[in-house]
Amino acid sequence: MQMKVSIISTESVLYEGHATLLVLPGKDGELGVMPMHENVLVQLNSGQIKVFIHGLEPDYTFSIVSGYASVSGGICSVIVSV
Repeated sequence: MQMKVSIISTESVLYEGHATLLVLPGKDGELGVMPMHENVLVQLNSGQIKVFIHGLEPDYTFSIVSGYASVSGGICSVIVSV
């Protein structure tokens, strides 16, 4: 099962697609988001966003300075500063 993921910076779309796991650098520590995750709005700190599509290693990794992530209805939308 996969969820829809959008990661957008002020300059461009960094990733638009599906993932089985998204790891976010939340204000209170790393947050793992999987399909069917409860609805949540999270403030992000500087760190790395990891997108997992297949397997145990991230398929994409993005370094960010800050941002926000919204999870709702199987869709994860992330707005970041890089």
